[in-house]
Amino acid sequence: MTTEPVFHRPEYAADMAQQLLKPSALQVQVRSGVFLSGIRRIGKTTFLRQDLIPALESMGALVIYVDLWADRSKSPASLVHEAVKETLSALSAPGTGLLARFKGLNISAAGLSFGFQLDAVGKPGGATLGHVFTELVDKVKTDVVLVIDEVQHALGTEDGTNLLFALKAARDAVNTRPSTPGHLLVLGTGSHKSL
Repeated sequence: MTTEPVFHRPEYAADMAQQLLKPSALQVQVRSGVFLSGIRRIGKTTFLRQDLIPALESMGALVIYVDLWADRSKSPASLVHEAVKETLSALSAPGTGLLARFKGLNISAAGLSFGFQLDAVGKPGGATLGHVFTELVDKVKTDVVLVIDEVQHALGTEDGTNLLFALKAARDAVNTRPSTPGHLLVLGTGSHKSL
């Protein structure tokens, strides 16, 4: 089996991370959301996973990655909620590598605690994404970047549309606070067979 060569773009990733996390006055609109699109099989996911996410993390961001093609039997909202809960669980458990990245915070030996039930996130009566991301940003005191790969799968269903509205509301809940310790950035990638 031959492997295809990978053209890494660390400089481009570092520049993009800088624009997302520390935008100039003319770049601040990227906090409204960024969408990377292109034809299939050009390396969008590879760029995200091997170049951009490490660049974002090296600048202190907490990155949550979800691939909407990971399990096409599940709804986009379910996949996003699972990825968010997985990250929250890792931050709530002592001794995890993710928790170690935030060792400068006042964290108990048991990890971070949240004012909502983790298992109820995404369920009726559970915490909204706005509540979850607001509390998460307040706890980690840094930018949180939600990367949704193959986001176009959220566009075809009512569930997916509702997810996108919930993410917009979450972004607004976090980013419009005058003294927010971090921001919520949503970065989507996608392609279409007609591209």
